[in-house]
Amino acid sequence: MNTSNISLRLLSLIASVGSFFFLFYRAPEPGLNWFIYALIASILAYYAYKPELKAGYLLPAIGVVISGFSVYFNGSNLAIVATLLSFGYLGMSVVAPRLEPSLGMLMGIMNYLMSPFAVLIRFFQGLGKQDKSFKRVIGVLVIPSILLIIFGALYYQSSTAFKELVDLISWDRLPAILFTLLVGLFVSAVLLYAFIPEYTKQHMLSDAKSKELVETMGGKNLSTSWFIGVWTVIILLALVIILDIQQGKSTATFQTYSSHLHQSVYSSIVSIVFAAVLAILTTNYLSEESKSKFKIANTIFLGLNLVFVGLNVWHNSAYIADFGLTEKRLIIYYYLFLAASGILVTVYSVYRDKPLRYLYRANAFIVYGTVALLTTINWHRFIASYNLSHPYGKNQLVDYDYLLSLDYSVAPLLLPYEDDMNPSQQERLSHRIDRCERDRYRHDDFRSTCIEVNKINNEIKAYYSNKSKK
Repeated sequence: MNTSNISLRLLSLIASVGSFFFLFYRAPEPGLNWFIYALIASILAYYAYKPELKAGYLLPAIGVVISGFSVYFNGSNLAIVATLLSFGYLGMSVVAPRLEPSLGMLMGIMNYLMSPFAVLIRFFQGLGKQDKSFKRVIGVLVIPSILLIIFGALYYQSSTAFKELVDLISWDRLPAILFTLLVGLFVSAVLLYAFIPEYTKQHMLSDAKSKELVETMGGKNLSTSWFIGVWTVIILLALVIILDIQQGKSTATFQTYSSHLHQSVYSSIVSIVFAAVLAILTTNYLSEESKSKFKIANTIFLGLNLVFVGLNVWHNSAYIADFGLTEKRLIIYYYLFLAASGILVTVYSVYRDKPLRYLYRANAFIVYGTVALLTTINWHRFIASYNLSHPYGKNQLVDYDYLLSLDYSVAPLLLPYEDDMNPSQQERLSHRIDRCERDRYRHDDFRSTCIEVNKINNEIKAYYSNKSKK
């Protein structure tokens, strides 16, 4: 970073820590404060790095804002985790704009621990270089602080009125104040003082084809062998699909839906990963003369993998129809969506002569983007609503024990079914209603406002109000 911009970064750091303190001190419940800070942090990061920004800033900044809004909207754990990871990714993307989300978030986690030390390092670097703008900012902040401490101590001893005023301050809150400032420093430093090794910049961000990998594939000499190999796995996958269809018809007799579904999904995912890598290697890393025939063979291979994904969607839907919707079954749908999108990206890579690195980066961006969007939905309420309106099995059952194991937000949806529950389940529901009331008081501070919490309590009030009128 150019030292001429260090004062702007330092001012942004101070503004970031200050806004973090205002939004989070004595307001630990996640809500509106996360969304506001996400907006502030994104703006500060933009202006602090404006001379060096590239297009890579936009996606992580949008991810931070969307996930921060999701915390304000529904307060889910998924939204909170996504926001924290997006902060790290945003800080890394400014240093390395072409960094893919998975690596960016991983290195962002490392920077949560490293960046506070980077703040001190930058401080002494600026002091040692005698940068004028740096000294001017430090002078504005440090000199008044020193004078305030010295003369404040003198006036405390010489003025009774001033002493009484200072004594009114609740010093027992000092640890909470320092802790909030420290956490704000950690988060702000990740955004504004992120660190990435030079090796990562030079090697891991390159989309160029590896010459070593091209040589390893054997070129024209092994082209025929690879072609036979691709058609061999095509025939094998076709056989697997036929067997899977036959087994799917008799799953209820010979094995549980769960065992069959999990085995099928795992094999499907592994198959697609290997198929994608094989398709790109054999098409784009062998001789130019063999490209056309490998494109046809790999398109067939990837098409069969797409059929395999469709079979797993069918199995999962049948599983849900007989046993209800759960978090794991929703996650299976998401895995299958990623598998299908990965196949389409691979087909594009094959026909556009993209390197293997492109496949990894493109899928990483798909995962990051979809997870950010998924945080906007309260999945527990979605599951509860679905199961209550779609009883499963021949006896049309509803698993109230499972629904009561979900978070408190499902409580209003369960109230109309209270009479169908056993005494133990009714007691658990009562505890959840009380929890909703307590959460409403914890979110009274405007900084902790959560739309979902207010909605849940309004639904509970409306239910009891309508019930009393009947």
